[in-house]
Amino acid sequence: MRKETEPKWGDPDAPVQPAKKADAPKPGTQPAPDPEPKGGDEPTPEPVTPPADITPEQKKKNPWVLYREEKARAQKLETQIAEAKAGSLAETEKAQYLERITKAEEKLKTYEDEIRFKSYEKSDEFKTKYEQPYENAWNKHMKDLGQVPVTGEDGTPRMATHNDLLELVNLSLPDARKMATEKWGDFAQDAMAARKDIRELFEAKTSALDEARKTGAEREKAFQENAAKWREGVQKHIKETWDAANQEALSDPNNGEFFKPVEGDDTRNQILGKGFAQVDRAFGINPMDPKLTPDERAAAVRLHAAVRNRSAGYGVQKYINRKLLQRIAELEKANEQFKGSTPPAGGGTAAPSGAPTTSARSRMQQAGEKWAK
Repeated sequence: MRKETEPKWGDPDAPVQPAKKADAPKPGTQPAPDPEPKGGDEPTPEPVTPPADITPEQKKKNPWVLYREEKARAQKLETQIAEAKAGSLAETEKAQYLERITKAEEKLKTYEDEIRFKSYEKSDEFKTKYEQPYENAWNKHMKDLGQVPVTGEDGTPRMATHNDLLELVNLSLPDARKMATEKWGDFAQDAMAARKDIRELFEAKTSALDEARKTGAEREKAFQENAAKWREGVQKHIKETWDAANQEALSDPNNGEFFKPVEGDDTRNQILGKGFAQVDRAFGINPMDPKLTPDERAAAVRLHAAVRNRSAGYGVQKYINRKLLQRIAELEKANEQFKGSTPPAGGGTAAPSGAPTTSARSRMQQAGEKWAK
């Protein structure tokens, strides 16, 4: 009943620590009461014991460690059986190996179920549906009953503590009623109501864990199937969005021309193909991949930096290209004006098209007469 206050197995990859003796319950923590049967006297629940073939040293180990040890032992035995089949091992020895493999596989199954059980115990679903309501009930009832005077062990009155309610919760119904009357006095009914609420929530939590232990394989299979469906849906959505975005880029009136190959211009098409290949390679590598060597990781980071700089410089290059095209258009327009003119005889600069054909002296005279008026 007090297993909730005992140490739990930690993370599978964490170093194995020796088991510690559970501390005494403290106010503000949530103990684990014994399940209360419906009506009648409450029988004392039988303690849960581990399999008989598990040694005291194994009890202290993380289930992941036990699982890996048994898996390695089973693989070793299977290898020995394969070698025996190829050789001339006696039938009695083969039978002994097969028996040992069977026992090892049974242990593996036990450890796998325990791992699934622990996984569910740490899941968000379990914490939301069972763990949190159980803790909230303790906090709520202690907030009220913590202000109630009770009779202490020495017969003197004092304020109720967390351990007082814990003791009441762990007693059978007849003993609990007797203690409530003697110790809680006028508040015996309130204490029994708190006991009932806490025990019901604990029973729901215990039942959920038992069900998780029994149906762990089915739960894991359903989880994996749902996860696979989710991944397929996400991958499909990503591919559809990717294809649509690239098609939009090709169809863009302002930028599409830069992403399309041009027939007959092999050099341009080769540069474009290398650019796409570089980006695809950058998207396909993760510098955080633990399988990469230091040199490979550095190359991946440099590749990402190159793609970043090229992407940032695209707008600048487009701006420069637009200015150059504008300047070329202006120069071509000016060049058209010179095409219609004829060079003067004897050299020199030809008069622009449409210029007056009179002499400079005559033009100066005409300008003076104009101002004289």
